[in-house]
Amino acid sequence: MYVIDTDNLIKLSPQGEILRTIRINNPKGIAVEGNELYVAGKDKILCFDTMLLNLKWSLADHREWNPFGIAMKQGYIFVTDIKNNCICRILRRGKSSSWICSVQGGLNKPSGIAVDDNCVYVADTDSHMIWLFEKEIQEISSFCTQGKDSGQFDSPSKIAIKGNRIYVLDSGNCRIQVFDSYFR
Repeated sequence: MYVIDTDNLIKLSPQGEILRTIRINNPKGIAVEGNELYVAGKDKILCFDTMLLNLKWSLADHREWNPFGIAMKQGYIFVTDIKNNCICRILRRGKSSSWICSVQGGLNKPSGIAVDDNCVYVADTDSHMIWLFEKEIQEISSFCTQGKDSGQFDSPSKIAIKGNRIYVLDSGNCRIQVFDSYFR
């Protein structure tokens, strides 16, 4: 198991014992694919091997950015950028990458991100909504109801997918909401 806190990446045993700690400046998001662990943090993405947490590579953009949420799917890295209010899809092949940034201006602090076989889901904190995109980052729809009732959000900040369930950390309402793949 891997955990990030204010300035650390921590590897834990199944019993909760700390196996290794690495100091990282302000990590915000974490994702695992295969034997690689990705961390979104201060102006870059870091990639570590999962066994020893050795740094394999880092990726920075040519512009100022603040990667926050991170998800992996089929060779792509999906990142939310809260500085530029956009989503980046990065094709990772060897040490090169291509970038697609989209939905600029339509997002207001996109933070959490999750990917399934068909869609990219983004928790947009300051808009109090969840966005759905095709993998090419073309908007499909959004769920934008602010409030305290079931299905409404107040500052959703993280999102995760497990099986056919979608989990949303509804920070302002201090709860986790669970939906099926149709957001019911």
